Amino acid sequence: MKSDSEHYGNIEEIQKLRDRIFHLQHVNTALQKTMDVGLKAELGKTLQEKELIEERLKSMAEKLRNKSHEVQMLMGQPNDAIAQRENIEESRYKRIEELEKDLVD
Repeated sequence: MKSDSEHYGNIEEIQKLRDRIFHLQHVNTALQKTMDVGLKAELGKTLQEKELIEERLKSMAEKLRNKSHEVQMLMGQPNDAIAQRENIEESRYKRIEELEKDLVD
């Protein structure tokens, strides 16, 4: 009799433990789903931020290229104008030399 009651007590304890395990598995699954949803949302936000930052980077790189080109143009213009004036002066000087040669001959 005592052994039967212990046996039923053990069976009852095992059933309670199984129920508890089932409940904890259910809770664990729900928590995993919640975490998955939260992580997917965070991933989505992060990807959007990444795209915005990449767009800003492209825009800034384009602005930098434009400004670099402007600087190169500004640096090149005076040199080009000076070079043109020097070429004109040199061609005038050569023309004067040619005319002087023609006068001497």
